[in-house]
Amino acid sequence: MKKTTPGILILFLILLALLPWGIHIQADADALAAHTRSQVLLARQSANTLEALFAAHPSGTAVVADVLLERAAATLPPELVELGLFDLSSRKMLRTPGGNLAAEDLQRLSADILRGGFGSLVLEGTQTAFLATYLPLTLGNTVYSLLLVSPVAGAHSSTAGAFLAAAQSAVALVLALLIGWIWRCGGAADRAREESAEDQNRADSGAQASAAMEQRCEALRLENHSLQATRWEYQILVDGADYGLARLSWSGKIQFCSAPFQRLIGRRSRELKGCNLIDLDLFDQTTRQQVQEAIGRIRNGERPDPFLAELSAQPSGDVTLVSLRLDRLEVNDAAYGLLLTAQSVAHTPLPQVFAS
Repeated sequence: MKKTTPGILILFLILLALLPWGIHIQADADALAAHTRSQVLLARQSANTLEALFAAHPSGTAVVADVLLERAAATLPPELVELGLFDLSSRKMLRTPGGNLAAEDLQRLSADILRGGFGSLVLEGTQTAFLATYLPLTLGNTVYSLLLVSPVAGAHSSTAGAFLAAAQSAVALVLALLIGWIWRCGGAADRAREESAEDQNRADSGAQASAAMEQRCEALRLENHSLQATRWEYQILVDGADYGLARLSWSGKIQFCSAPFQRLIGRRSRELKGCNLIDLDLFDQTTRQQVQEAIGRIRNGERPDPFLAELSAQPSGDVTLVSLRLDRLEVNDAAYGLLLTAQSVAHTPLPQVFAS
C-alpha cells in the first residue's frame, strides 16, 4: 500500500462525516419552502373568507373583526395555531397570534410587516420555532395585515441533527489524527518525496472542491437572473398593454391596478388601493349600477358581458368612452376575487378587446 493512501482516507472520512449534515440542512430547507408555499395559500384563502364574512357584516367595529377572525380560524387545519391582525393605520397588533411568541419576536414581526405588504419569516418562540405569514387585508375603510402562524416541523430535530453532525465530524477528525500518527511512526527513507506528493493531492482535492463551489454559485446566479427576467416579462405584459387591469375584492374594493389603468383614470395606485370601485367618482349612476349587477352575477356563478361606460378621468375631468369587463379571477382552480379590464374604445373596438 502506498504512503499516500492514509491521506486520501483522511479526506474521505472528513467528507463522509460532513455529508449527513449537508443532507440534513438541505432537507430542512426544502421542508420549510414547502411549508411556506402551503401557508401563503392558506393565508390568502383566510383573507378571502374574512372579506366575504365582512361583506355580510359591514359594521367595521373591532368586535365584529374579532368575531370574523374566530369564524375564519375555524376553517383552518388543526395544526395551525391562530390568526392574528395588525392595524397598519395605528401600527398596533389588534390580535396577537398564538404560539407563546416572545416580546422580541412580536417586535420583529411588527417591524417586518411595516416594511412590506406581504411576506413570511421564522420566529423562535419560547418553546419551538414558528412560521409567520402576513398579507394585506381590507375590511371596510381600514387596511390591516392578516397574520397566520404555525409551528415549523423539525425545529428541535434540526438542532439535534446539527449536534450529531458535529459529533460525527469530531470522531472523523480523531480517527484522521490517529491514522496520521500511525502513518508518521512507520517512517520511510523517501518520506519527504511522498509527503510532497500527498500535499499535492490534497491541494488538487481542495482546488476541485473550490471549483465545484464556484460552479454552484454560478448556477445560483443564473437561476436568480432567470427569475428576474421572468418577473420582468410579466411586468412588460401587464404594464405594456394598451388596456388597464385591476384586481378587486368580492365587494368591489381595489387591491391592485396596473400602470395603464392608472393612466386611464388619472389616479395613482396609492390613491386607489382599498377604495371601492362603485364609490369612486369615475362613473355615472347608471354605470355604477351596471358594475354592482355584474359583481352580483359573478357571485352567482355567471359570466357577465362587457359593457360601455363614460369615464371621467382625473384631474382634468375629461370624459372618455371605455369598455369594461368584470370576471372571476382564478389561478389553479383557486379564486382570488374579481378581475376588471378597462380600455378606451378610441384605441380598440369593443369586440376586439374582449374577443374570447
